[in-house]
Amino acid sequence: MDLKEEFYDAVEEVCKIDFAGGKGGVDMGRYLGGLIAGYDLSGEWGLLERAGELGGLLMEKGKGREGMRTGAWLEFTRLGQLIGDKKYCDTARGEVDVLEEGQERTKLRGLWPVKGAEGDEVFGLEKGAEGVYGNLLKTAALLGRRREGRLERMWKEAMGVAEDWLLFRPMLAEEDRDEMGDRRDVLLVGEARMNGDEVETAPNVQHLGCYAGGMFGLGGKLFGNEEYVKIGEQLTRGCAWAYGAFPTGLMPEVLEAVPCEGDWRDGPCKFDEDKWRKEGSKKLRKPFKSVKDPKYLLRPEAIESLFVMFRITGNKEYQELAWEMFQSVVGATETELAFSAISDVTVHGLLKKLDSMESFWLAETLKYYYLIFSPPDLISLDEWVLSPGAHPFRRDSSGFITRGFDEPPRPKKKKKKKPGVP
Repeated sequence: MDLKEEFYDAVEEVCKIDFAGGKGGVDMGRYLGGLIAGYDLSGEWGLLERAGELGGLLMEKGKGREGMRTGAWLEFTRLGQLIGDKKYCDTARGEVDVLEEGQERTKLRGLWPVKGAEGDEVFGLEKGAEGVYGNLLKTAALLGRRREGRLERMWKEAMGVAEDWLLFRPMLAEEDRDEMGDRRDVLLVGEARMNGDEVETAPNVQHLGCYAGGMFGLGGKLFGNEEYVKIGEQLTRGCAWAYGAFPTGLMPEVLEAVPCEGDWRDGPCKFDEDKWRKEGSKKLRKPFKSVKDPKYLLRPEAIESLFVMFRITGNKEYQELAWEMFQSVVGATETELAFSAISDVTVHGLLKKLDSMESFWLAETLKYYYLIFSPPDLISLDEWVLSPGAHPFRRDSSGFITRGFDEPPRPKKKKKKKPGVP
């Protein structure tokens, strides 16, 4: 975009920020990712110095916490590579150690429960889950795949359970099937709920889970598994279909769809009118049951998957879907000064704007819309990995700093007793 003057003005201001007064958490992790990506893209040394300073502050704020101490282990891994300080990679590795141990102890073995769910009874790929499932995959991509390591094993185990209990096919109406043609082979990500020892798939779909299409596709490409790529295509089309299924051309925050009976692997099902009358909503287009949260918040997850799948496959269908979505987004959300979230995607006519524009609109959503229509060598996925915050980190498999990172923790050695001591 050739905004070099603006970039260096921003660098000058960033170097003045006092990070010591921050509260830590997600925002600080995002700041760290932005500083690292800025350095990776520009080589501007001041950004790396600030990243090291902020990384140290995050480590201090995370001390003494049980489990994930920083929540920014992809960022810490890259920071350790760039600075050459093993403590950052050791911190990241410690967080992965905790995840690995907990993965085998949850009620639905292989998945971690949704954050905030009562009694750890609900499992899904949304509500912050990209920071776990996505980062397992993206850290493996960052480090380079020489052999199957534990990051790959953990991710594959989780996705195997997700395939069994989280994915489902919406029961598409005949008119949708005819109109969509080859695009009708779609999947959505739901939730798994524990009912005692039984597992039930609930067809509750969140926009936050739409990153899963790109994640499956990237995992398939990275690990040489075409089945994952196919699932990625089906999930990506599913969210694009959900956009077009509402009068605004936008997908709501949370919806519920009538699912096909049986295993999603059996392929698309015929529309069952009787089932629709019992379970569906007459106020919504077939096959939806309800819209539990009708807002549109300018989120990036759906366009992220379209971008990733386009770069992986080269299929221009994903650019066409992205352009349709972009036109709908601009038409519904543009204001005199900026863009705004809207309150209800299900209405016809005048839309109520919420006077709110989250930072991810500029940092992530528009970035992916820009990249999907850019030459493929701009932030090539062969050379870069984009964090869950859409920060591009240069892939780097060299160096001793990360050696052993992708291996399970070594068992602690028992202390040998001195002779004669009981």
